[in-house]
Amino acid sequence: MKKQINVVGAVIVRDGLILCAQRGPGGALPGMWEFPGGKIEAGETPRDALAREITEELECEVAVGELITTTTREYDFGIVALTTFYCGLLSGTPVLTEH
Repeated sequence: MKKQINVVGAVIVRDGLILCAQRGPGGALPGMWEFPGGKIEAGETPRDALAREITEELECEVAVGELITTTTREYDFGIVALTTFYCGLLSGTPVLTEH
């Protein structure tokens, strides 16, 4: 049985534009585009995980808003369940630290 991996993604909308990031060459799924976010840690809600991940990955703060959807996809390394939320930028300018 494959590992279930629960992740969250931020659809950050600003001035009619949506932020996406391209995965780096050294990790899983290199070169693919994604919404910033990451894994939900034990004891975290999806919203709390997303706020934490955006602070860690982009060095800015977001307001996690409305749930968009949850999608599931199977990869060689496991089954990923991605839950996305609309987010608004509260403070800071996104800086890519992971990509």
